[in-house]
Amino acid sequence: MKKISINLKFSFVLLIVYIATYVIDFLTAKSITIAGVGLCIGALVLLVLFFRKMKPMYYLGIAAFAFLSQYLGAMLNLYTIIPSYDFILHFSSGILLVFLADYFYELIVKKHPQSSIPQTIRLIFAFFISVASAAIWEIWEYAGDVLLGLQSQGGLDDTMTDIIAGTTGAVLGVVLFRFILQKSKKRTIA
Repeated sequence: MKKISINLKFSFVLLIVYIATYVIDFLTAKSITIAGVGLCIGALVLLVLFFRKMKPMYYLGIAAFAFLSQYLGAMLNLYTIIPSYDFILHFSSGILLVFLADYFYELIVKKHPQSSIPQTIRLIFAFFISVASAAIWEIWEYAGDVLLGLQSQGGLDDTMTDIIAGTTGAVLGVVLFRFILQKSKKRTIA
């Protein structure tokens, strides 16, 4: 019998949480929309379809971020309840995206093992991918607001604060990542 990966187990637990929350809310408060639960489940399905074979550290990071933003933030309304929740998520996304950028960096470099790229380039790559992702996300939110009538953004101040939070998170992410690389380098030398 084939062993089920930790990624799929975690996704299954999230699916149960999403459905149970909707059912309980439906029977009591009726404050959660089917669209809200559908977006959570849809993101989870896409994650499983495209990234289930990713290293658990990265997969769980993405799934946890989706849980924090979609489930807690949007579905359970933490964006409204906690005023700085959006800032915290954009900041943490900057950190997460540094590590995801390095995951993709490794996939690219793995195809060209003969190349010797300095660690600084690896860190710069991770930083700029993270910062660019923050900007692309804001473009996505703006497009959703304009084209679909959503209300993701609160104007220019919100957009700039989100990009600054993501960039600041990327700076911290690169510092953490550099520390991790240095520590792993010392372990391989010793």
